[in-house]
Amino acid sequence: MDKRESELFKKRYDPIHEPLDRFCRLIAGNREDGADLLQETVLTTMSNYHKINKKEALKSFMFSTASNINKKRFSRKRHFVGFEAEEVAHISGNGLAAEHITDLSIIYEKLMALPTKMSEAMMLFHISDMSLEDIREIQGGSLSGVKLRLKRGREKLLTMLNEKQQVIMSIFLTI
Repeated sequence: MDKRESELFKKRYDPIHEPLDRFCRLIAGNREDGADLLQETVLTTMSNYHKINKKEALKSFMFSTASNINKKRFSRKRHFVGFEAEEVAHISGNGLAAEHITDLSIIYEKLMALPTKMSEAMMLFHISDMSLEDIREIQGGSLSGVKLRLKRGREKLLTMLNEKQQVIMSIFLTI
């Protein structure tokens, strides 16, 4: 990557960094693995940047890359971990009260227990603030398929939570 291309990449990457970081931390399950996933995603993207025809699609490309790298890392087993309070606060990024952090940790763990495409769609939409069209580009399929995964994911997640956690989840998903 030459200097000009590197500057263009940085300019396009800067607004993507924070949501991508949250997404990587969430799907990896902890700070260290999330940082490794983010770094590997950035390096992979930089090495393939010249192959991207639509540079405006960098966001979709990077989220897809992170998802694919994570799937390859943990393809043999589903990776469940407990979320630390500090990590939950960073991932949520919305200033929830400290007493809700434990409930939010449980919600994240239940979210990770959903089918992969369903949990990924929910993370991309609610945590990384991706549009439905961006999620469709990342996951493939149709726009109605993305909407259906989100609807079913919310419904399934609600059945896995107690009443207090459902309230926390509804507050978190609407912020």
